[in-house]
Amino acid sequence: MKKEDFTYIRFKILSRKESDLELSKKILAVINELEKHNYEKKNVKYLGDQYFKNEITSNEIHTYLTKKQKDITVFSNETKDFNLFLTEEICGDEIYDCLWFSFNALIHSFPKIPDLKPLLNLLKSLFINFNGMYAYTEDEEILLVYFAQRSYDKILSQLPFEYIDFLPKPNFDPDNRFNIPSHFSINEINISQVPNGFWWINFLGKKQIENLNLDNTINDWYYTEVIDHEHTLYVLTDTFLNLDNKEHLLKLQNLIHQTHLITIQEKSIK
Repeated sequence: MKKEDFTYIRFKILSRKESDLELSKKILAVINELEKHNYEKKNVKYLGDQYFKNEITSNEIHTYLTKKQKDITVFSNETKDFNLFLTEEICGDEIYDCLWFSFNALIHSFPKIPDLKPLLNLLKSLFINFNGMYAYTEDEEILLVYFAQRSYDKILSQLPFEYIDFLPKPNFDPDNRFNIPSHFSINEINISQVPNGFWWINFLGKKQIENLNLDNTINDWYYTEVIDHEHTLYVLTDTFLNLDNKEHLLKLQNLIHQTHLITIQEKSIK
């Protein structure tokens, strides 16, 4: 596999909005899990530009959060080649804390696939310790296929007629060669009711699973695991989801069709 075969991929964990104090504790738990797993030696040593020789405490994270005014908060390892980003995600009427990082930076041999079991164990522990309610691997290529057309049409509909020809057209899938319907964005839907799409790795909540009737699509997944009484891990393929792989694409198309994903997304808006 060539590196150019894959686009930028990030793992995003959404957690319900809490006070900075509680958020600090969750972030510290994530940092401790990274250190415990020692995955590719991505131990966090920086809060922004401040380096910590010893272990970081929740009080130090809390102080950092209260002083930080920008939308993106960055936690880095010693060489700063790996970053944890903290942002806010608006989903319908709710705001969630979102912790995310790049797979490209996490995995030293990317895009070569590491042993999946320890990687999934790491992601599970991060999801649990950040008190996640939804998490997924967001792939730039799939992102465009899912959302570019609808986003472009929405912007187009709001522009005065004389400006339409000046709007740059995104590089999306104009001929729909993947035969995947346009999705509703995460900002539009009620994320507690339905995911914004199916990705390579998905951590889904009980209500999302019920609404999509996912218990009856078990054969479409490469791997599933119950995390707790509220959440289940779904892995679609044994390697990164690749839309140019016919087997991968067929799996994805079948899931979207069988679960009536787009219809459920639209219902969650109302």
